[in-house]
Amino acid sequence: MLLAAMAFGACAGGVPKQRPAAATSATAHPGGAVTTATNSSVADRTAATAALFKASDLPNNWQSTPRHHSTSNQERIAAQLIACDHDSSKVHWSATTESPDFTTPNGVTLARNDVDVGSTTSDAEQLLVYAQRPEWPTCLNAAITPQYENTFPDAKVTGSTTSALKAPAVLDKIVATRTTVTFNAPSGTISLYADFVILQYHRFIATLFFRDIITPFDTGLQQQLITTVANRIKAAAAG
Repeated sequence: MLLAAMAFGACAGGVPKQRPAAATSATAHPGGAVTTATNSSVADRTAATAALFKASDLPNNWQSTPRHHSTSNQERIAAQLIACDHDSSKVHWSATTESPDFTTPNGVTLARNDVDVGSTTSDAEQLLVYAQRPEWPTCLNAAITPQYENTFPDAKVTGSTTSALKAPAVLDKIVATRTTVTFNAPSGTISLYADFVILQYHRFIATLFFRDIITPFDTGLQQQLITTVANRIKAAAAG
């Protein structure tokens, strides 16, 4: 699991009135490797898939669409992270999985997650260890903010910050951040909120992404989804 695999999509349209433009994500891990399929990796993929977001996890009127993969965005983000001393070239994965994009009917609010299985626990720990470093917020901010530069017509990014996000204490190994991107538009200031959560349990690592505009993603729903995924990866690891 690499941050480039959870790159964050920008929105098209007004504030916004169209579904967000294609968002990048991938099961490909630049520099890393996915182990050739074996009986154990097939079982790992099945277990990881069971921990992904499902339509029943979201409100009834939410919609799901397959992920769109942008290799150029992945490569740019991977390069930014390598510049910040995070290089996954020695990380190996037994299985990698991703949920669809789940969005509200107007496409403004989004939730998605990836669940990956390291060949060893040490492999799965690599991103979490990196995310616990003090430079993580600055590096994450630099990696993802450029994706939002064309979110709104006639609006320009005026600033962005990344800081710690309060998350439920469902696992000992959890890192949560919120990136707030502000825009100057003719109608005034607009804020976009991108929340990124990493959960790790044994060889399983889950990354959860939440996006909303004007106001942050609903806290109650977000904490419920984090708890659900945490319980699922614990069950998968025990399986």
